[in-house]
Amino acid sequence: MSEKRVWFLSDVYYPETEGVAYFVTRIASALANRFDVRVACAQPVYSLRDTTYQSNDTHEGVTIHRCWSTRFSRQSLIGRICNNGTFGLSLLFYLLYHLRTGDRVIATSSPPVVPFVAAIACKLRRAKCIISMYDIYPDIAVVAGVLKRNSITTKILQRLQRYLWQNADRILTIGRDMQTFVRARIDNSCSKKVEVIPLFSSTYKIFPETREENTILRENELLDSFVVQIAGNVGPVHNVEALMECARSLEDTPEIKFLIIGSGKKIPWINDLIRKEQRKNIIVLPRVPRSESCNILNGCDIAISALFIPGMWGLANPSRTYGIMAAGKPMIAMADEGTEVALLIGEQKVGWRVNPDDVEGLTAAIRDAYEHRVELTQIGERARYTAEAMYNIDEIISMYVSVVCSELPLQRPQAVVKRRVSIQGIEGKPYGGRNKLAEDEPVLVRDGMNDMGEKV
Repeated sequence: MSEKRVWFLSDVYYPETEGVAYFVTRIASALANRFDVRVACAQPVYSLRDTTYQSNDTHEGVTIHRCWSTRFSRQSLIGRICNNGTFGLSLLFYLLYHLRTGDRVIATSSPPVVPFVAAIACKLRRAKCIISMYDIYPDIAVVAGVLKRNSITTKILQRLQRYLWQNADRILTIGRDMQTFVRARIDNSCSKKVEVIPLFSSTYKIFPETREENTILRENELLDSFVVQIAGNVGPVHNVEALMECARSLEDTPEIKFLIIGSGKKIPWINDLIRKEQRKNIIVLPRVPRSESCNILNGCDIAISALFIPGMWGLANPSRTYGIMAAGKPMIAMADEGTEVALLIGEQKVGWRVNPDDVEGLTAAIRDAYEHRVELTQIGERARYTAEAMYNIDEIISMYVSVVCSELPLQRPQAVVKRRVSIQGIEGKPYGGRNKLAEDEPVLVRDGMNDMGEKV
């Protein structure tokens, strides 16, 4: 094992499994086979908020320190501010005491206080500061309407953001649009340190299953229905209003059902709408443990990977996309053109993309998938192959090893050789009718270019 010490800083970590906690835990555990990996995090603040774990612990070879902080409900804005503030202070004092010269510190972008604490501690202790961007604040808060775009608060936060990015040793983004966004905010001389390391697909734990063995479909009497699913968090940046309007438009096709599995601020609104309007084609189920992910993601005919409101280009990349591909399911993304999920769909031909707020386009895409559902199996097979070839965890971990061991530019995942089949409406553009592809046409996709040197 290398003597190099690698730190991960995140407010969430094992035993929590929501969102960033899952990805950081898996990456840290994998790197622990080669390095001395340490994690500084907070006590659980999601589903395990009522349980207090040991301050100093180990898990799969990773040394864990859980810093003290308040543990108010995350549903309260004031509570979240208190949690983040107290965690930030505790984290700073802990790092100043324990960091050593030359340590690699990988700080998650959420909550926003973490990378700033990392930058201060690394500067004082002469460690390397690597910011891992899962989302971008305050810009997401602006899009969600929490902050005003031209307010003094927003301008101050964006100036601090730029200073942080300028002075970081490396910046890791989870999408090409996010990489472009960050590079546009900093000097050209710093742009090379902004790299892309995609999220990974859990292909070892999530895999295609037959419809008949799926308990979600069986228990909810959906085996004979065409199921459109969205699973995970449903929050302020998710355009569930458009989805509900789409479901209304498809009530004339009773075989089409919408299955929503998860939690978030907009779930109560959805339940109220179903009750008031007596909707029959929408089913809402509560969030289930991540251990049930394989069963959940197989509980549909087509899954919605992104349901963004306008303006989310460069700010986030839905992690559910990679689970959907692992399950071998085609997808629909309501996302701006040029977002990572839109590029993925267009390059690998694994689904449909429509513009944010385009209810008619979303309705047409779902109806198109329903009318050509025999062909969905082929799209799903291509999605699974893409997950295995481009987004397997071994490939992603090798990129993190490159970050820790050297200052050389990262390499994007290897090209995928695949064959197109005749399918409709999945060119990765706003839905606008049927687009036929040449059957059995070989295609090589690398960095957005095909084997003919054409941009795809």
